[in-house]
Amino acid sequence: MKRYQTRAARTAIGLLLALALTPSASAQDSDKASPAKEGPLTRYINLDANDANTKLEVIEQEVFAAEQQNVRLEFLLEHGAEVHMDFVQYPSGEDLIPGYVFTPVGMNEGQRRPVVLLAHGGFHERFNVEWFPLITGLVKRGYVVIFPEYRGSRGYGENLYRNDYGVTDTDDILAMAAYVAKKPFADRGRMAIIGESRGGMATLLAIEKEPKTFKTAVDVVGLTDFVAYMAYKPEYRREEVAKESASLGGKLPNENLAAYMAISPINGVDRIETPLLVMATTGDKIAPITLHTGRLLDALKARGKRFEAHIYDNAPGGHIFMHGDQPERDDAYARIYAWLALGLFAVTSTVQAAGWRDQGPRSLVMTYRVAPGDRIAFQSIVKASTLPRLEALRATGDLESYHVLASRYVDAGAWDMMVILTFRRPPDLAHWRAVEAVAPAGLAPGALKLISQIETAPGDMMRSKSAPARPGEPAPVYLVVPYDYLVSTDDYLAYVDGYLLPQADGWIEEGALTGYGLFLPRYAAGRWWSSLLILSYRGDEGLARRDAVVAKVRARLAALPAWKNFADNKTKLRVEKEPMIADELLAGP
Repeated sequence: MKRYQTRAARTAIGLLLALALTPSASAQDSDKASPAKEGPLTRYINLDANDANTKLEVIEQEVFAAEQQNVRLEFLLEHGAEVHMDFVQYPSGEDLIPGYVFTPVGMNEGQRRPVVLLAHGGFHERFNVEWFPLITGLVKRGYVVIFPEYRGSRGYGENLYRNDYGVTDTDDILAMAAYVAKKPFADRGRMAIIGESRGGMATLLAIEKEPKTFKTAVDVVGLTDFVAYMAYKPEYRREEVAKESASLGGKLPNENLAAYMAISPINGVDRIETPLLVMATTGDKIAPITLHTGRLLDALKARGKRFEAHIYDNAPGGHIFMHGDQPERDDAYARIYAWLALGLFAVTSTVQAAGWRDQGPRSLVMTYRVAPGDRIAFQSIVKASTLPRLEALRATGDLESYHVLASRYVDAGAWDMMVILTFRRPPDLAHWRAVEAVAPAGLAPGALKLISQIETAPGDMMRSKSAPARPGEPAPVYLVVPYDYLVSTDDYLAYVDGYLLPQADGWIEEGALTGYGLFLPRYAAGRWWSSLLILSYRGDEGLARRDAVVAKVRARLAALPAWKNFADNKTKLRVEKEPMIADELLAGP
């Protein structure tokens, strides 16, 4: 509490100096414009007051601050080895608001990651131990987690303790999202928000106020009708809420109905554009389903909004079921993880591929076949001639990336080598014509003599992702899976985003996969594939874990009806063809 005392002392000294140095009104130029109004001065607790009420308030705030310091220390002791915690003070309007940023230990600062904002509930609650499991679970899955201690939170002084229900909490939540979006580690196009109870109410208000900020959202036992909420709360709480909130003017709903309706999310459902996962439980005595979640779901459905919902049957703890170490909480976490993967990564992939039809292709996929006895000689020639040629193109900036994959096993009728080229811009692909003029298919004459078949497919890398490299990482092992899709391209990409990518992202989270790429050819007629999925496994160990990891991630995703619908109907959408295991061909002996 010394910092509050010091701040107050500095304010008092500053006022005295200002009064002493400011000339009187008669000495000032009467023709000058009046200075802008600064507004009311900040007020602090008088730490030297003698009255009992003020002394109790001072003690209360000191206890809250000490409790919060203990929470931070407990988190560091339990999870500091794997999760880095930064305490920040970020701007919200004219104020600075405390908050936390949680990132993986050793995170590459230059890599932009998806961000999840957690909004706590409670009248004067804050970051506490019940949030530890969700925070660490999200960070382990590659997310940056941010936790605003919006006005009304305790443990940060008497001024932050005061709040305007439904107004300043929402403003502070949106302000932290804007603050973190500017950081080099944050992908502002992949931001999600999760709120519980009052935090659920603020989550709904936030996505109603700024429909474009968050790509997906989760509301857990949120308050949706504040008029109804105030109707059944005890009198002391009703008066406390009305007195603290400036927008309510110290008045109850019967005296200021419009203000209460304005902060009731049920009245703003029309403005929701963000896909929303809603979870609650029967037997909730704080936010009964009949008054809150049930009406929200009815409104979302009536307006055709994108949402999914799960209602637990009398989960132990009722309103705080997410705080208990129990199956309902674990199931809720699984649904949250799956929902985030479905919403954030699918959105990212769609953005990456935006406008592809209006441009020329940026990629070439070439496959070569040779006789089994010529495989070793062919690979040696490619190492000596083709790889240096591709590296030279990459060095000039024309070629963004290249991969030369050698199939691990001899397989009659299958390719022996695959070259994947991705150019920076569609016009850059024209440079390959110059290569073809002197080295058809990028091959030296000695390699061409060994080839029995060559296929070249111009196309586009529609979806891709890679995980940060780990120290001592083994060489990747690739699984190349061709498909033929049976529906329109748009419908197929919807299937990819809704079914395939949430799984691949889960495999990355589990540590088996290091990345993936999905290619579509521009001119698919007559080709042996119309979609090519390339999975990069973390060495042979990662590939060996494939079946177990696939089963684990699918069990988690099966909780989402949208994903399960794709799973149940995938054979109607595409045909999976023979996969190939391959290794990267590298320069050298």
